[in-house]
Amino acid sequence: VEKIYQAAAHDSFALARIDVGFTLGLRPGEVLGLKWSDIDWQTGVITIERQAQSRRGKGSNFTTVKQDEIRRLKMSKEQMAILLRHRANQELEKAFWEEDLDLIFPNSVGRILDAKKDRDRFAALCRAAGVPRYQVYQMRKTCFSTLAVAGIDLKTLQTYSGHKQITTLMGSYVFSSPQAMEKVSETLDAVRPKITLGE
Repeated sequence: VEKIYQAAAHDSFALARIDVGFTLGLRPGEVLGLKWSDIDWQTGVITIERQAQSRRGKGSNFTTVKQDEIRRLKMSKEQMAILLRHRANQELEKAFWEEDLDLIFPNSVGRILDAKKDRDRFAALCRAAGVPRYQVYQMRKTCFSTLAVAGIDLKTLQTYSGHKQITTLMGSYVFSSPQAMEKVSETLDAVRPKITLGE
């Protein structure tokens, strides 16, 4: 992940795109459906209420989020700083747009970014970072696994992810890691009663 961030550091669009993926854990369609008006800059809350869908031969359109579960997620100051940098650069590009839909991650003319184009851009970023091909959806999985390792409780993870069933979240999105297994052993060592071992 660190290498991908480094590769994206010079491109404000790419950096904002992966940061939303890795730290907010949104579905790809939800990311492409985000609008600047979804962000409350005073409270640092972003509302997830729509997703973009691309259909072959029918173009792209907006639909409600999966399971109609509107979410409001709190962003950190660093997340907002990354998005603000992206927005400032985007303002310079609007002169070349054909339409302004207020999208945070539009295509080159201001309209909905095609899902395949989003995947291709991420694949190119992975190549630039020198890492194995990493699927766009895996950013979502990495986010939740990271939060689980950090000790975030399951109910909060469920709310954050937008899943109604905790079993879906745990079965498909949260995975064990060597760091997590190390943390288990360290935790057990910390709670073990202290005794003096005989020879």
